[in-house]
Amino acid sequence: MSSFLKKPLITLLKLGLVVAIFVWLFQRAFSDDVFEKIAEQSPNYWALIPIAFSLNLITVLLTFYRWRALVRVLGIPLKTREMYRYGILGYVINFAPMGMVGGDAVKAWLTARQYQGSSDKAFASVIMDRMIGVYVMFVMGGVMAVASGFIYEEAYEARFAVAAAFTLIAITTVLFALVLVPSSSRGWRCALLGALPWVGRPFRKLMEEALQIYRQYPGTLLYAFLLTIGVHLVFSVAIYYTSLSLFGYTTSLAQHFTLAPLANLSSIIPLSAGPLEYCLDVLYPLFAIEGHEPYKAGYGAIVGLCYRLVTSLLALVGCVYYLMSRDEVSAAMRSMQTEQSQSEVPPEPSTFQDESPAESGGHSA
Repeated sequence: MSSFLKKPLITLLKLGLVVAIFVWLFQRAFSDDVFEKIAEQSPNYWALIPIAFSLNLITVLLTFYRWRALVRVLGIPLKTREMYRYGILGYVINFAPMGMVGGDAVKAWLTARQYQGSSDKAFASVIMDRMIGVYVMFVMGGVMAVASGFIYEEAYEARFAVAAAFTLIAITTVLFALVLVPSSSRGWRCALLGALPWVGRPFRKLMEEALQIYRQYPGTLLYAFLLTIGVHLVFSVAIYYTSLSLFGYTTSLAQHFTLAPLANLSSIIPLSAGPLEYCLDVLYPLFAIEGHEPYKAGYGAIVGLCYRLVTSLLALVGCVYYLMSRDEVSAAMRSMQTEQSQSEVPPEPSTFQDESPAESGGHSA
């Protein structure tokens, strides 16, 4: 099948899955009169929505500072103003219709355009940023499940969530070992990661040069890991206040530190919406609520949907930046799509020219 037809079909398939998920979730919500319970809720609790918005803003800003630390240590002198601008543009692009170029890729291309000769390093920084983000998410899901005793839950949904968390921890630990553990011979690892479609070239460059620099600055990596822990903790608090604002009662904040990271494991599914709402809807009934019955089917889906609307408000603010930089973003996206089509043929080793290690401009913890 030609790429001209393949991409639209994949986009339509993703859209169909999202619609199917929400139809099923809303059917569950209507069957339990969830919307009537929200309508009966005291307006005083609705005032907690701005708290959820503020917490979401904090999580986004933490990810911006994490990426800046990882990109500056590679010798790219990214300014704070540029960090906010590129970061919010990437955030907005992630809310674009499915099938559009990802926000991380656009962020890397904008950085590469601003700092000539830094393309491989810019892409290496967003790959490392994403790797740290998902790895800490997996680990927190597993650790909190153990600490809270959730691993002993007998419900099928609980067992599946715990198994998924530890499976993902194992897979990503192996991946981190491949790229982080020093070795006298990196040839086979470079070849393995370099063969990955689209991200292969930056992954290979990450192996060949960027990681040598990252290993010299463990404080920067520790700083990035600590910021990521903060991201997921604040995310849990945001979900807590979102659910409390809707229904006036919810499971404890301590239990949300287990529930939210496990539900957030669904973010690895390449759909713009649906998986988080589904996981919250499945997991909430497994957690007791003092003085109330546990949430029934449909409650968690509405919590997830409300949180997504809160994040969309921040994306609307970012649209101002997007409109001001529309031509620049479009040019970056065209360049990335051209690069992606060219990368379908694996590049020859001579494509990767050696460069001198860049001077550090990074943030050390």
